[in-house]
Amino acid sequence: MLVKYADDLHTKYFDGKLPATFDHIKLMCRIKAKYDYLVSKGTYGTLSPEQEQIIDLTAQLEQGSGETICHPRKWQAKSKQTHQHHLATHHRQTGPGKAIR
Repeated sequence: MLVKYADDLHTKYFDGKLPATFDHIKLMCRIKAKYDYLVSKGTYGTLSPEQEQIIDLTAQLEQGSGETICHPRKWQAKSKQTHQHHLATHHRQTGPGKAIR
């Protein structure tokens, strides 16, 4: 919200659509005032409803599976365990040093 506001105001400034007395200092003061207003309302830096929903759904999935699913290290560890399991199973069946086909 703030970024769009600042971008729109910046564009108007450079396109000459603001009064001639509107300089870069007034531009920054206007953006700062918008920031202060959003902070005072408690809306700046908060999650959007869509972000809240994603977090809730992720938590539900993690709670149902008993695993953290959104952590890359978990994926790496799971992948490494699976690879080690396949190697161990293969060695038991064919013996070490045999090619896997």
